Amino acid sequence: MLSFVTPSGNIRCEGEPLARAIACVIGDRRWKPPGGDDRWCPVADLAGMEMALGHDAHFLCVTDVLMPGRDPVLAYGDSQTAGGFTCWSRRPGVTCTDSGDHHFLLGRRAYRLD
Repeated sequence: MLSFVTPSGNIRCEGEPLARAIACVIGDRRWKPPGGDDRWCPVADLAGMEMALGHDAHFLCVTDVLMPGRDPVLAYGDSQTAGGFTCWSRRPGVTCTDSGDHHFLLGRRAYRLD
């Protein structure tokens, strides 16, 4: 199962085997999505990104507090692969991709959904 935290502790990712998905949450971000957080998450907090295998990534909205886990640290420059996903930890952020053309970048200063 894919599960890790970045060396800064700001981003935590976890695979969801039953849903065949990956979700990453971020503690501190300096960016806003187009139209602001409320456009994408009207009754919840925008906490990160999520992607199901074979589908486009999207913003992750949560209504509960996400408690930090005891996930292993994925060093900058390293990757982890499981369940059809590969994620790379880099100083600008985490990039996750599925076995196709779907991926996202989640970082403190920037994001990208593809």
